[in-house]
Amino acid sequence: MRVASIDMNDTGSTCPSGLRTLTSPRRLCRKSIDGQGCSSVVFPVQGIEYSQVCGKIIGYQFSSTDAFIRFPSILVLNNIESFYVDGISLTHGTSPREHIWTFASAGNEYTDEESKYACPCINYQYTPPSPVPEVVGNDYFCDTGSEGTFVPDFFYGDDPLWDGAGCGTLNTCCDWNSPPWFRKEISPPTSDDIEMRACADETNEDVYIESLEIYVQ
Repeated sequence: MRVASIDMNDTGSTCPSGLRTLTSPRRLCRKSIDGQGCSSVVFPVQGIEYSQVCGKIIGYQFSSTDAFIRFPSILVLNNIESFYVDGISLTHGTSPREHIWTFASAGNEYTDEESKYACPCINYQYTPPSPVPEVVGNDYFCDTGSEGTFVPDFFYGDDPLWDGAGCGTLNTCCDWNSPPWFRKEISPPTSDDIEMRACADETNEDVYIESLEIYVQ
């Protein structure tokens, strides 16, 4: 059963409540708050019990997103209730949330001096990327719109995030979990609604959503 769909390429579409509709530089959805934090959208499953979730999200990087590195405090790294990623978090349930999948947006593909801002799947030489939170484990995609050092306040509209393409030759991020489609087994089965949060930990960065599909079974 499909429980969520966003397609901002359709000129008649608007963003769901909890997100803000952008019309420039193109039609996209972004978090409704400015600055640090997350904006939430809940997708009802109508009480249907499910044991699998699959789907995909296509987005774009804005400015200096930095995947799993945390500012101002490392204390939120493993806190799924907080802004543990620059990107998108999918969860089910409340108190606590249960992790489904994370879509991380990194600052760059690779530079020796700034690889801590990159995806964990890069082939770093010196500074390792920030660690993946324990609560996320292996259930994530990571991508970047910037091939080199990121540019502040710049919209990376030429390279979509999490589409499984354009990763370059310096990393394995396009092979990691085979984006764009994710699949997650849920055990025990649940009838929890699914929550999507768009998050950022600094005021000068964001992730914009172009399309989304989520299914349960």
